[in-house]
Amino acid sequence: SGSVVFSIINNGTTSFSQSGSSIINDGNWHHVLVETNRQLASAKIYIDGLPANGASLGIMPVSASLSNSGNFLVGKNKDGNFFAGTIDFVRISKGTLAAAKTTIEELCKWEFNGPFLHDFAGNEPIGKRDAGALEKGAKRCDMNLSANTLLFNQDGGVKRFTIKAEQGFEVSKKVGTFFSYEVKNDTVIVTVPAKSLTTGLTGELWILGCNETQKVKIAQQIYTGINLQKPANIMVSPNPVSRQQQLTIFIQTAIKTCRGKFFDLSGKEISAIDLFTGTNSVNIDLPRGMYILSISGLNLDYRTKIVVN
Repeated sequence: SGSVVFSIINNGTTSFSQSGSSIINDGNWHHVLVETNRQLASAKIYIDGLPANGASLGIMPVSASLSNSGNFLVGKNKDGNFFAGTIDFVRISKGTLAAAKTTIEELCKWEFNGPFLHDFAGNEPIGKRDAGALEKGAKRCDMNLSANTLLFNQDGGVKRFTIKAEQGFEVSKKVGTFFSYEVKNDTVIVTVPAKSLTTGLTGELWILGCNETQKVKIAQQIYTGINLQKPANIMVSPNPVSRQQQLTIFIQTAIKTCRGKFFDLSGKEISAIDLFTGTNSVNIDLPRGMYILSISGLNLDYRTKIVVN
């Protein structure tokens, strides 16, 4: 039927069952909670944080013992029937929501934005999230990545970055399906196939080492709208440039003024500055990554990529 059913079975015979009113075999993830209160002879089903009780059959056994010697099975029953899907997290608790002094809204929100993302104090995890209510992790060494962004165009390709971590590392998470990767010693090799794009693609690799997690952005962008031009009468250095370092833009052409703009790789304008003939010093206070510097003025059109370390 596609709905969840909670049942109490005694010697192979169903004594009580409560069906849900929502369909969950639709290919999407769902949060399912069943709360039983035998003293009140009630069972409540919640789907994605909302009440979802359907039809019920039989009588809830109020006082009969549930103790038994059967196997505890998740995702299948004793007859070999199984759940044709993926189960991510299972928890069994003794008591009701009211007894735990919580609500289904609070519980659902906590489980989707809870201990694997933050602890009870709102702290993000250091390394892999432990089972404690408060984050106790601490950095054990230093981990350095040679790049935090790998940029590909529609032609795809292969790029690498290296990782230095005294106690080793692992790729703990991959976000995105448009690329693949492999790890060889201290090098991560990322492969992106060529494809025709109508919009850019972005993903991430999460690198865990020294009890901390760093993220490497993987992007495949469309460059048909970015015609990079580098006239000989304009020089930009250093490139790459470090954060808090000054970028020097030398304009040889005799101009009164022109406008320089920094864009991120999605085309969003980050900042703008006025530039003049001669040497211009620009303070760089941008996050690490790759940007497009566009300089335009009368008879002047210049674009180049700027890498901020």
